[in-house]
Amino acid sequence: MTISGFLESFSFPELLRLIDLGSKSGRLILQVRSAENKPQLMGLYHIWFQEGRLVTVINRSHYQSLITQIENRGWLSPFVSRRIANSRLPDIPLGSYLEEKKLITQQQLNYLFQTQIAQVYQLFEVPVGCFLFHEISPQSDLDKKKRIPWLEMTGKSIRAAEISLNALRLQKNWDILAEQLPESSYALTKLVKQPYFKLIPLEWQVWELADGQMPLKTIAGEINQPVLNVQKAALSLIMAGLVDEMPIVYSTSATKYKSDRPNLSLVHVSPKNSTITTTAENQPSNQEDRLKVSFLKTVIDFLRSKFG
Repeated sequence: MTISGFLESFSFPELLRLIDLGSKSGRLILQVRSAENKPQLMGLYHIWFQEGRLVTVINRSHYQSLITQIENRGWLSPFVSRRIANSRLPDIPLGSYLEEKKLITQQQLNYLFQTQIAQVYQLFEVPVGCFLFHEISPQSDLDKKKRIPWLEMTGKSIRAAEISLNALRLQKNWDILAEQLPESSYALTKLVKQPYFKLIPLEWQVWELADGQMPLKTIAGEINQPVLNVQKAALSLIMAGLVDEMPIVYSTSATKYKSDRPNLSLVHVSPKNSTITTTAENQPSNQEDRLKVSFLKTVIDFLRSKFG
């Protein structure tokens, strides 16, 4: 699968959600064309994923190899780093290899990986750019040997959904994501039985009241929070794959509101991305099916925006 587009129509958090829910492996190429007051972010980024988990980030515009970063911090001598760079290493992450040889510590690897993730967090503040995601097969020996950048990997990884959750908590410029905030008249429905990420207090409150019936503006009143704050927390939960938003209709025969979630469709994209076929499906009855439908809905919305 290969998809491409512009961040103006398919945002970076939505890309991460697609990769996470589909447990995708591959390379996301992100060309940042404009970063307003953050010109340091402009450039070309290669972000690699394995089964929905981010494993490394390479800034091609300001490239500095992982082994060079380690040497510059004084953790390896120039002599040792040159020998490693010129050696034929096994097909495993460089960080794992160095740790196995006791040339670097777990703490140092964690620090290096956090510096990589910090670059990704900043990309949430970029409103304009283009992207291309090329999926690879984790089982393919050719992909492993020729495509996966072992020498740029620390051996650490993090779920794409967790990146979104953490980044949205740090987000300061919400104007970029304003159009993605769920409507205050919408409800939230849970996609999993229990959160698999550690939630902050506001997120927990919103999660507990996500019953598929209570609109966000009512949730805001229940927990005594501004509606906008609840919408932001809801978006974080949505992008983390924990909940989904749904419209509500009010019955004329009763005062109690209820959800009216339309049947979704499955999507098939031809190898050349030239045709789109949809097949009606009933509403999912279990958590796994809901996750699949949420992922498919994201893909359908994106493909419809691209191909009409």
